[in-house]
Amino acid sequence: MPVRSPGQVGTVMVRWVSKHCDPVMATGWHMVLGSLPLAALSLALEGDELLPRLAQIDGARRARTGYGCFVVCCTVSLTALVMDGQRVR
Repeated sequence: MPVRSPGQVGTVMVRWVSKHCDPVMATGWHMVLGSLPLAALSLALEGDELLPRLAQIDGARRARTGYGCFVVCCTVSLTALVMDGQRVR
């Protein structure tokens, strides 16, 4: 339940936020800011195991992860360009 609460608050607030800024940008920041508590929790619980586990990741997996991040960034950027000037109401 506590993990879903920020997502629910963000979903409810998106209508209010979209009056003041681009909904795609608001969603992106919602995802970035929402991931910070999860990253802090992960570091607190698995901090001593994290670096050795990251060192075990091979080049192919790193390439796939990088490509996935690239595709997500391109999708968000293109969506923002297409929606530029269009308000979702």
